[in-house]
Amino acid sequence: LYEIKAGEMILREGERVSELHLLKLDELRSKTRRQKPYAEGLGAVSLLMAMAITAYLVFSDRKSMTEGNFNKNLLFMASVLILFMIIAEVSATVIEILPRNLPYSLSASSVVFSIPIASGAMVVCLFMGVEIAVGFALLLSVGATVVFNNRFDLFVYYMINSCLGAYWIQHCRERKVFVKAGFQLGLLN
Repeated sequence: LYEIKAGEMILREGERVSELHLLKLDELRSKTRRQKPYAEGLGAVSLLMAMAITAYLVFSDRKSMTEGNFNKNLLFMASVLILFMIIAEVSATVIEILPRNLPYSLSASSVVFSIPIASGAMVVCLFMGVEIAVGFALLLSVGATVVFNNRFDLFVYYMINSCLGAYWIQHCRERKVFVKAGFQLGLLN
């Protein structure tokens, strides 16, 4: 049993690493690991789902809930939210790897702004209307902000992009509206 005190120097610079040092470092690493990562993930998912249900109830009209489409709409919104959270998570992983492997200099923070999070709100607006898409944009922005280490600037960026993307696609009757909305979002970005 080796007791490691707070602030104790375990290994000094230039010192040879012994078996005792490795033992202390392994024990310290095991103590500092996350204790319950699954519980944290479950908590984050349940919080996002509660926010999704609340946003749907606040931003939808009462007439659409009585028509029997409530469960379908909620399932659709949850599916789109999960899909775009997966896209954000995969993008976060790619962003960590990509700048190191490129022959030219590209910062990771500039790549974050190229992730198409706004298209989630545009899809919801296309099927459910702009009122619900604004609430969904709030959820999507919060989720993407959590994925990218709680950066408030990204929350504002994704919220503005999602709301304007939903606004520009709300009267979609032809395919050219998608292209026009995408072009306007590109200029905005």
